[in-house]
Amino acid sequence: MFPYDSGGVDVTLIRWMLSMTPAERLATLQDFVDFVWEARGKDAEEQVLFGLSDAR
Repeated sequence: MFPYDSGGVDVTLIRWMLSMTPAERLATLQDFVDFVWEARGKDAEEQVLFGLSDAR
């Protein structure tokens, strides 16, 4: 198996997700969403601490 299809698309993550059960896929995606929310929250806190909230 090659990591790229005929169009040059990397299908590694697609194969990885398809190897999981639907419940495992949802758990993986929920972990990603939780990570993004946590990262955004920390970023927002740092902006307020450094007075960057008005810069946007």
